[in-house]
Amino acid sequence: MEFAKDSSIRINALAPGQTATPMTGTIELPTDCDIDLMRPYMGYRKAAQPEEQAAAILFLASDDASAFHGAVVSSDGALTAG
Repeated sequence: MEFAKDSSIRINALAPGQTATPMTGTIELPTDCDIDLMRPYMGYRKAAQPEEQAAAILFLASDDASAFHGAVVSSDGALTAG
């Protein structure tokens, strides 16, 4: 951040949660898995599409995010919302 003070450089990050990809689409839970034990560790809405994660990154890199400096934006289906 010390180099960004006097420039137009912004340093931000995206903290993605589960993202639907060909790799994650093949995950199968064991038949004896207790889904209720797993729910606290899963996003509440859905797995994000790669395009949704990319849109968040594009926003952070755009002039529309000029007020964002040193931000970490969570995109995890509300998993870390509390």
